[in-house]
Amino acid sequence: TVPGMFILILPWVYSPLLWCSYQVVFQLVGDWLLLIGLIVLAFAPLLYFALGVTMDITRPMQSTEIKRMVAIMSYYNMFMTLCGYGFIGGFVYKYYRPSEGLVNDETIGGVMETLADYQVVLVMVARLVFKYLYTLLAAVDWM
Repeated sequence: TVPGMFILILPWVYSPLLWCSYQVVFQLVGDWLLLIGLIVLAFAPLLYFALGVTMDITRPMQSTEIKRMVAIMSYYNMFMTLCGYGFIGGFVYKYYRPSEGLVNDETIGGVMETLADYQVVLVMVARLVFKYLYTLLAAVDWM
């Protein structure tokens, strides 16, 4: 069915886009805990593809099968999201000092001075949004 095909195809479009957005954050900080957390969060939607292929989601199903599949996908998605946030929480715990906050010399102290100029941040955000929109338009046009 068409909805089943969307479940199989859209994670392959969404995950790389999400990873490109997360890559900016990782390049600014550069810690392995943050990297693992962001990878897990970015590529967790590919579980929909894996589960959809193993459960043959493209065929017509009864309502009980659909409910079972939605429940299984929800559990796996929740597990992967909690794992990703767990690694990011480990990163925050590793570098957080109540007296200094998260912005200190060990994390992104020097980068924050560069980003203090609002024009630099505005250009970065505009580029990110336009790249996302161009890719979104290409994906929608392809569908």
